Amino acid sequence: MNFSTLNKKNAQAFFDLYMQRKDDVLKQFSATVEAGGGPAQSVLDFSPESFIPLWAWLRKNLEYAETHPPLELLPPWYEPENVNNPSWGRSFTIKTAHLLDGFAYYYGEVHIRNLEGLSWGIGSAKPITIASYNPVVTGKYLIIYPLWMVFVAMGIAHRESDERNCDESEYISYGYHVEEYERRKAQALADGET
Repeated sequence: MNFSTLNKKNAQAFFDLYMQRKDDVLKQFSATVEAGGGPAQSVLDFSPESFIPLWAWLRKNLEYAETHPPLELLPPWYEPENVNNPSWGRSFTIKTAHLLDGFAYYYGEVHIRNLEGLSWGIGSAKPITIASYNPVVTGKYLIIYPLWMVFVAMGIAHRESDERNCDESEYISYGYHVEEYERRKAQALADGET
């Protein structure tokens, strides 16, 4: 979905759908990961530490399709121009698209459950950017775009298909978000904000 073309009403409707799907997608995601040889559901406890084995498994399970799958079989945010980079000439499989869908929710929930004052919301419409009207994790000190992990995964899949080395720590940004959250919170308190 090209979020930057939405108006406020359409963005709210999409966000409502996105949130309605969350629990079911997360449940299916953890079951699919475990069934596919990834971390057990007991390991996927929304802790920051659960990112490392999950991300390592996910990276190894990114698959491209020979042809673009039918849109009705894909998550509602998925559209060809978002994932079918002309220089790569490929789209993710239906399975991979749904894994990335689950991972985006998981990524957001880890932040919400481990950093005080964060919740799901809608990205600002101004200025118009790729992040406009995206579902976001937001709070007083931080804003995170979970669907951006899809683009990170695309970059990894592309690089790995070119046999380049990719370091997980380069892509898992939870630690960065914690540091940024703490820095902004400390600055706000130093400035006398409550």
